[in-house]
Amino acid sequence: MSGGRAPKLKGDRAERLVVQFYQAAGFAAERMLKPRAAPGRKASTYDVTVPFLQLDRKVEVKCGAARYGTVYRQLGDNFALVVKADRKPPLIVIRLADAIDVAAVAEKAKEGDA
Repeated sequence: MSGGRAPKLKGDRAERLVVQFYQAAGFAAERMLKPRAAPGRKASTYDVTVPFLQLDRKVEVKCGAARYGTVYRQLGDNFALVVKADRKPPLIVIRLADAIDVAAVAEKAKEGDA
């Protein structure tokens, strides 16, 4: 059986952790109430946003005990993993710490251009 309170709380904790990682690197990441969310706090009514290169970027956070084990195994010691489904554009998977490092370098380069 899936669903219920526990998975929502696990997702809530994962979102908070992602925000903490970005904030520790100097980004003004935050959890924001979704536009059509009902008043009253529910774990599934938030989005994570990170301002990056002068735009607020939405970051989708998913977690699961064994749900993404294959992705972790395929990524292994590599910097990135590119995945592609039929008739879909390729996606790149990298560790959050590496994504934050890349974002910080891009932000610094943008500041140097200004």
